[in-house]
Amino acid sequence: MNEKEEEKLIENALKHINFEMYVDAINLFKNFTEEYKESKYIDDVYYDIGLCYFKLKNFNKSIDYFELVIEKYPDSDIDSFSKREFGKTAAKCHLGIINCYLILNQKDKIQYHLDSLKKYNKSSYVLDNLENKLTFYEIAKKNIDSSKEC
Repeated sequence: MNEKEEEKLIENALKHINFEMYVDAINLFKNFTEEYKESKYIDDVYYDIGLCYFKLKNFNKSIDYFELVIEKYPDSDIDSFSKREFGKTAAKCHLGIINCYLILNQKDKIQYHLDSLKKYNKSSYVLDNLENKLTFYEIAKKNIDSSKEC
C-alpha cells in the first residue's frame, strides 16, 4: 500500500474521533497497526489509540499505549494531519500520561514524565488558535497548576 492510501485510512479513523465514535476509531487504528507495522505513521496511530482510550475514560489503557510509543518510537516525528502539532510523538505521549495521572489523582507518578518533557524544550509544540507556540511542557505545567486549584 502506498502512503496516500495509508493516509486515507488514518483520516477515516480520525473522522470517527471527530464524531466521538471512539470504539470504532480504535478498531480502525488497530487494524492499521496490524496491516502496516512498518508505516511511517505507526507511532501516530498508537498515540491516537491512546487518545481514544483517554476520551473513553479508560486512562490505564491510554497510558499503556502512550508508553508503547515512548518505548518503541522515542525519536519518531509527529505526522500531524491537523498541521498544528510539531516535534516528537513521544513528547505528546508524556503529556497524555501526565493528564491521565492528574485525572487518576496519581500525582506522584507525574514528575518523571514532566522531567522527560523538559528535554524536548521548544522543539515539540502545538499552535493555538492565534498561531502561538505552546510546548507540550508548558501545557503540562499549566494542567498541573490547574489541578492544584481544584
